[in-house]
Amino acid sequence: MTHPREAAAREHCLEVFDALCPHVAGNPYIPHWPTRPQAKFLGLHNTSASSADDVFEALYGGAAGGGKSDALLMAAAQYAWKHPEFAGVCLRRSYAELAQPGALMDRAMRWWLPRGVDWNGTDKIFTFPNGARVKMAYHGHPKDDLQFQSTEYQLA
Repeated sequence: MTHPREAAAREHCLEVFDALCPHVAGNPYIPHWPTRPQAKFLGLHNTSASSADDVFEALYGGAAGGGKSDALLMAAAQYAWKHPEFAGVCLRRSYAELAQPGALMDRAMRWWLPRGVDWNGTDKIFTFPNGARVKMAYHGHPKDDLQFQSTEYQLA
């Protein structure tokens, strides 16, 4: 049995975490807790001093195996879970990089399809039950810009 003070401390920790990284704890589309660097990335929008009209960008780099792909999917799920109007795009340099076993698209399918997210294989779009969408796309050459004309994404 958990001591009441321990239970209260855990509850407080979850409240603090949710204030720093909203919509991560309890999110059915995020299958594991973020690592410390991932949590920092997921909470960056809360520490941005920019105004609503400014563009916020973050660069999350590092060696292979550092959790960047999971962080990208977590960020998409972070907003898709609670915002039906959300539209995000996850980019790689080529379609081949998206489609490899264990790569971004494959991982998203393993995370999201069992939880009721629909997959449109023709357009490479995941549609969440509330209507939020996440597109898988490539951008390796200057002419690849054309596939994004007249689109609006809140996360890329």
